[in-house]
Amino acid sequence: MLRLGWKVLTLGAVASLGLSACGASVQSTLKGATASVGAQQYLQVHLTASATATGASSAQATKVEKVLSHLSYDITEQSTSGTALSKSAGKINEEIAISVGSRKLVDVIEIGTDIYAKVDFTSLAQIPSAGVSSAQTAGLQLLLGARWFELPSSLLNNYLPSKAQVKSQTARQHAVEQKVVDALTALIDKTKYTTLSGGGYQEKGTLQSVADALAPVMAGITSTPVHNGKVPGTYQVGISLSGSTATGADIAITAPNGTSGDMTVQVTATIAHQSDSINAPSGATVITPQLIASLSGRASGSGLGLG
Repeated sequence: MLRLGWKVLTLGAVASLGLSACGASVQSTLKGATASVGAQQYLQVHLTASATATGASSAQATKVEKVLSHLSYDITEQSTSGTALSKSAGKINEEIAISVGSRKLVDVIEIGTDIYAKVDFTSLAQIPSAGVSSAQTAGLQLLLGARWFELPSSLLNNYLPSKAQVKSQTARQHAVEQKVVDALTALIDKTKYTTLSGGGYQEKGTLQSVADALAPVMAGITSTPVHNGKVPGTYQVGISLSGSTATGADIAITAPNGTSGDMTVQVTATIAHQSDSINAPSGATVITPQLIASLSGRASGSGLGLG
C-alpha cells in the first residue's frame, strides 16, 4: 500500500520522458520507465524536499526550509523470492525510515507478516525551529525510544481489516491509480518538454491543467463536490535515466501563498537497486495486549499522555 503513494508521486516525472522518445508513445514509455523501478530484486528510493519563496513569503519559506533540509524519507525493498519486485507479490520485505540528518527518527521494517518499529525521540531536538528540547523528549526516550518493538501478525490481525477487505481495498486503489496515470498521461501528451544540458528532460505546466485533468477522475470516486474554481500556480517535473532505467525524478509546485508572494515546494527522488538485504532486528520486544496496557498505564502515570 505504501508503494502506491510514492509511485503516483513520481509517475508524472517519469511520464515526461515519453515526450522525448522518438517514435515512442507517452503511454508505452511511461510503462517502461515505471516498470524499471520494480524490475529488479532490490530497490532503494530516497526522498527529500525543499522550499523557497518570493516576496513577503521568503521569511516563512526560510523557516520551512530549515526543517525540510534536515528531513529525508527512505523506502527500501527486497524480493525474498529472488525475482523482480514486480513479480513478488506477498514476498517482499520492506523498510521505511524518516531521518533527521543521519539519525533515523522513525524506522519501520516489515518482514513477512510481522512489523518491527523503532523511534529515536531525541532526534526531534536536532530539527531547528521545531521547538523541541532534549529535556522534553527524555521521558519518551527512556520509556520507548532507541529499542525495537515487534508487532506480530497475531496482534495485528486483531486491529487490521481482514485479508479479503485488504484485497478489495488494494484492487480499488490500483483502479484509481490507473485512472490517475491515464489522466496525467493525456495531459503530458499535450504539454511541451525541454531537454536538459546534463541529460534528462523537464516539463512545465499549470496547476489548473492538472486540476482539469483530474476532475473527471475525482468525480467518479467521491461523492464530495469537486472544486471547479481557478487553481493558480505551476508545476515542473523532471526525470533522469541510466539507459532505460529510471534513476531519479523531481517535481516542484509553485503557488501563491496568500497575498505574500509565491512559494515553491520541491520533492526530489533518487532511485537505486543496490543488493541491500532487509532482516528482522534482533532483540526486539514483542508487543502483546498486556504490554500495551502496561505501557499506557506507565505513560499516564508519568504525565506523558500515551494511550
